Amino acid sequence: GGLYDGLAQPIFSVGLKDVGGADTAAVEGLVLRTLEQIAADGFEHDAIEAALNRIEFASRELNTGGFPRGLSLMLSAVSGWNYGKDPFERLRFDAPLNALRQKLVERREPLLEALIMERLLRNPHRLTVVSSPCVEEGERIEADERRRLDERRSSLSDEDIESIARAAEELKLMQETPDPPEALAVVPRLEVADIPKASRKIPTEVSDLGASVVLRHPLQTSGIVYVDIAFDLRGVPQRLLPLLPLFSRALREMGTTKSDFVKFQRRLDTSTGGISASPFVSSKRGSNDPAAHLVMRGKAVRAKVGD
Repeated sequence: GGLYDGLAQPIFSVGLKDVGGADTAAVEGLVLRTLEQIAADGFEHDAIEAALNRIEFASRELNTGGFPRGLSLMLSAVSGWNYGKDPFERLRFDAPLNALRQKLVERREPLLEALIMERLLRNPHRLTVVSSPCVEEGERIEADERRRLDERRSSLSDEDIESIARAAEELKLMQETPDPPEALAVVPRLEVADIPKASRKIPTEVSDLGASVVLRHPLQTSGIVYVDIAFDLRGVPQRLLPLLPLFSRALREMGTTKSDFVKFQRRLDTSTGGISASPFVSSKRGSNDPAAHLVMRGKAVRAKVGD
């Protein structure tokens, strides 16, 4: 579910899976009653802040995994451009996001509740779709395809069949024939000379914070500050080392004595882009002893680093 705005008319959908067919009306009623309650009671203030923070992080970080970032930006622009919208609107998120934060967080305007009432509850253009599995569907599709092929085959003359065969051979020949040199010359190529021989140097500033060493790397990060804190594990008894993965997970998923898991997670979403904990073990140059640390990783926008 969620909002999809890649069409001329955006779509908002809510759904459940593993629901019995007889419960369709009950699910629809549950969704509408929940929307009515939200429109009447409003959202929790810290939930709105957390949602805005996640949106800002997703826009600034643009974490596309292994997918090229430039191509991702292009596809994002095209989704609106197809319907006459400004292709650069999605890239200019700072001003609209700040304006939205002022309305929702600072002035606490009931903007979202009004949108739920106007665009969802009072909107007569609503559709309920029920998708049910069918074990015979695959066989039915194959049989229908075979029937259509047989009908098409029976309508062809010998000359038509020979023409199709010739076209297939011509296509195969065209696909297997190497491109001429003049066509290959226009294809961009990465030459060995284009690859730098030296590794990229990461700028590093070294300082002390009490008994700890601080390494600072001034890089372009779109206004996001990334922090790694490594805790030395040499003082942990050997019998407890197997419990480190469980301990790392518990740090993020068990809450605290002052906040349950929900409040703790919401606070993380409000102030950070995520915090993780994991043990790290590595060999140490010039020593037979390993380097073992529990690494806490976190990230936040510059304005919320103090939180």
